[in-house]
Amino acid sequence: MYQDAPFQNHTVSLAGKSNKTSYLMTGNFVDQKGLLVNSGFNRYQGRIVLDQDVSNAVKIGMTTNYGVTTSFGNIVSTQTVSGNTGSVNDASYSLFYNVWSYRPVSGLMSITELENTIEDFGSVNSDADRFNPYIQATNEVNERSQNALSTNAYIDYKFLKKFKLRITGGVTLNNEEQRQFYNSFTRTGSPYTRFGVTNGPNGSISTKNTFNYQNENLLFYDTKINKDHTLGLLVGATFQKNTSNTRFFSALQVPNEVLGVNGLDEGVPFRVGVSSTLNSMMSYLGRINYSYKTRYSLTASIRADGSSKFRPENQWGYFPSAAVAWRFTEEPTFKKWLGNSIISEGKLRASFGITGNNRVSDFATYATITTPFNSRYVFNNVVTVGSAPSTIANPNLTWETSSMLDLGLEVGLLNNRLNLEVDYYKKKTYDLLLNATIASTTGFRSAFQNIGDIQNEGLEFTWNSLNVKAKNFSWSTNLNISFNRNKVLKLANNENAMLTSVSGSFSGSLTNYSLYIAKVGQPVAQFHGFLFDGLYQVSDFDVAKNGTGTSYILKDGIPYYGTKTTIQPGDVKLKDLNGDGLINNNDNTVIGNPYPLHFGGFSNAFTYKGFDLNIFFQWSYGNEVFNANRIMMESTVNGDDRDLGMNMFETYVDRWSFTNQSGIYPRARTHAAGVRVFSDRHVEDGSFLRLKTISVGYNVPAKYLKKAGISAMRIYGSAQNLKTWTNYQGPDPEVSTKNSALTPAFDFSPYPRARVIVFGLNLTL
Repeated sequence: MYQDAPFQNHTVSLAGKSNKTSYLMTGNFVDQKGLLVNSGFNRYQGRIVLDQDVSNAVKIGMTTNYGVTTSFGNIVSTQTVSGNTGSVNDASYSLFYNVWSYRPVSGLMSITELENTIEDFGSVNSDADRFNPYIQATNEVNERSQNALSTNAYIDYKFLKKFKLRITGGVTLNNEEQRQFYNSFTRTGSPYTRFGVTNGPNGSISTKNTFNYQNENLLFYDTKINKDHTLGLLVGATFQKNTSNTRFFSALQVPNEVLGVNGLDEGVPFRVGVSSTLNSMMSYLGRINYSYKTRYSLTASIRADGSSKFRPENQWGYFPSAAVAWRFTEEPTFKKWLGNSIISEGKLRASFGITGNNRVSDFATYATITTPFNSRYVFNNVVTVGSAPSTIANPNLTWETSSMLDLGLEVGLLNNRLNLEVDYYKKKTYDLLLNATIASTTGFRSAFQNIGDIQNEGLEFTWNSLNVKAKNFSWSTNLNISFNRNKVLKLANNENAMLTSVSGSFSGSLTNYSLYIAKVGQPVAQFHGFLFDGLYQVSDFDVAKNGTGTSYILKDGIPYYGTKTTIQPGDVKLKDLNGDGLINNNDNTVIGNPYPLHFGGFSNAFTYKGFDLNIFFQWSYGNEVFNANRIMMESTVNGDDRDLGMNMFETYVDRWSFTNQSGIYPRARTHAAGVRVFSDRHVEDGSFLRLKTISVGYNVPAKYLKKAGISAMRIYGSAQNLKTWTNYQGPDPEVSTKNSALTPAFDFSPYPRARVIVFGLNLTL
């Protein structure tokens, strides 16, 4: 499934300037293969920048960008498969789940071999884990293209010596198209799979056109008073509007599959979709900058933002901020006492501000009605298309606001050979905007809500040092480390805790199950589930022999889940926290924390004559990751057809059996309720140290370039993600395939992290 992924990136630029005119023209071409077969990316991009002095008082300018981008290949996340048999958003349709679970001894299946598979396993419904993922990837079409044009222009007008008016305007047009086609050699189009046998070769085309424009009008006033005082004022108003239109068409049973998406008109129309949306925002702003002898400085500002995403009574938010700084090394008393020999630079600063967030869908505050496919009913003997609410209204939806306090110290030592920066921050976010799970009694699964308040508090340290500085050699070091703690301050409706579910086939026979919990006074998202208590052993059972063999009946007093008589030796045992003898959702508890104790980076840079070398490490310590891959790949489940003939992780060789009763993994064909649940058995230490980047370069001396008419030449190479040290068992500890504020550090079927090696040449003529 993997392939070498060479890429090339070429940029040519031409710049010039006269007394009143300057220009820059740039062209760029990128071509890159993907890590997976039949995947890749290419882009053509051009840019023109033009500035013109019309007079001493007036200056105008324009920047235009145009880009054409094409990408192709499998979408790795959980796949939604739709057809006449229904639709499914299933973990078993994720690409790497199929790669790992596929039996490599099957080789590259042909249609004939697929027919033999039907003979071996009895029905087309047993296709989930036996369809060759390589055949799938090389036969499916999943292409995405994009044409984007953006133009921005400005005019500067200076008047009365100290005033400047800047008016800017810009438009962006973006046209996207996605083409998907699944022929008879793919899992969703093959006549030998449960979806393909009904749907046949199928595909879709979708287009999205967006148009955005923005306008800024800013008035500046700058002056100096008695050489010691500097004052700057800014007032302004900005406007922006975004619109988009989407068109979608799909078809099944395409008879001439060699045409791909160009043959969709010959198939059976399946779904047609048309939608449009828009949002707009208006802002007013003001700012004051003041400094005295560069020793004291003050900045104060305020914004008023109005968003169409909220109801009229909630559209406006007001966001002030202020910052002060003191360069204490400029104080005469300080210079007199210490001079600049030890502390060469020193600054204390403090800031406080409030910002707003309106990142919800354009009409999240309103209820919407849709006409689902097949939503038909009979009225007066006439088949009528039905409509139904698809989202619930929330007229009280309003701005999410964040207040942040930052206190900082900057110190330079030994003529700034050593520099230390320390920041303490405390950020509180109120009326958090989230698409949160709501009570099923409402008839809806989720809705956008202002659900509560959270806090982030932490320390950040940055250290820069010039360790060695000689004539031909230098060595400098940079270190940054961050300590962040977050916690929930308040939830909606005065709740003490909120559960968040993760989609996918993980929860087995236990219903209403969630992996994450947010509790007041604790971190925003912690892993939530059962505590693993080993495996049921033979000693937990009463053993009876009869004419048909040996039976194992769980002893009284041993906690169990599901049905007591179905528990067998080698099944997963979970802790009964409330002591009632039954394992159910009442025994859930916090099982892990996805947030690190600290994280950061460390780099060293060296130069020797024309050579330079930089080595950069990054790390994270104390965080945990939920390795959901192991739920599916380290146990076979009794009664689950997907597990028939399914490949497993190598670790499963140490599964429990009567001949290996010390095995740490559950027995083959174990009870589903014990393994297809979230427990701390799959919570792992996600700490890591990564050699992130090594780069080396050489600047060719100018004396060797003059005869060739070259001003400068640099040859360089770099490598990324070379080595990772970690105890995490998954492909990569830095992962979050269900990435959101409420579902971090979840690992299932992730796209691999690439090791990248780059060679480059920069020429200046």
